[in-house]
Amino acid sequence: MPIPTRSEVKEKIYHFLKQQNDLNLDHSRTNSNLQFVSVENFANEYLGIDEECALKTNLWVTYNYNGRTAEAFPRKELVSYYLEEGYYMLFKYNAREPEYMFNETFMNQFPIYYEDEDYIILGEGCAEINDVDVSYIDRLNNDLLIAYNYTETNDPCVLLMDGNQVCYFIDDVFEKII
Repeated sequence: MPIPTRSEVKEKIYHFLKQQNDLNLDHSRTNSNLQFVSVENFANEYLGIDEECALKTNLWVTYNYNGRTAEAFPRKELVSYYLEEGYYMLFKYNAREPEYMFNETFMNQFPIYYEDEDYIILGEGCAEINDVDVSYIDRLNNDLLIAYNYTETNDPCVLLMDGNQVCYFIDDVFEKII
């Protein structure tokens, strides 16, 4: 699918927003010509981001709930890394996180695919979508390794007890039993 021009994108967004407004004005109206497009499909259908391309977004929960694989937005230090890997990043401003999306100087250093008062989309590649099935601590360790070249323990006791020596003692006891 070819990437739409900026004017085509603006026209599609205008029709999308008009459609949303029409639906909000009269919920009882039925019109077979009116095709509702959910906000979750906005990036795919209206902005031309291929459904086969990896997406990081602050709307990741909603996207995944509705069947479109999306990953959580990255740490600020990793935005350029993931863009270079070919990810698209979609941020909806009123979602309020991540804070760096409000930093114009920071965001303007990256390729902006689309921007208006509600959304900004960064990216120009198309990384392959990976299953989003890793734990938070595994994802955190991956990001920490990329950004800072270190990882955290995945031992629950150490995590919960903040590295208390009791954890190491309990680990030693269980190792001797087994």
